[in-house]
Amino acid sequence: MENTLKKIQEEKKVFIVVTAGDLREFAQQIANEMRESQPRAEVPQEEPLYTPDDFAHLMGVNKSTLWRWRKAGLLKEIRMGGRIFYQKSDLKFRKGGKL
Repeated sequence: MENTLKKIQEEKKVFIVVTAGDLREFAQQIANEMRESQPRAEVPQEEPLYTPDDFAHLMGVNKSTLWRWRKAGLLKEIRMGGRIFYQKSDLKFRKGGKL
């Protein structure tokens, strides 16, 4: 192993034979390390999360309006498990003076 590492450091050509299982295990290990190294978004637990349907109903608008607000930078989305959520505090203006 030390000889192989030395050749790699010297930028020599090295041929390595691995099994599909070894390669799969290596890829899984890299994926786990990447997942663990990424900072986790901390969401305050005291403020409820709303689905797009619930938040649109709460605000008295259509879901397409939420999409436009997001694109305009007026509304921040929270993504968890491939789903989108909103918090009232992430709305950067007050619709009709109320919120």
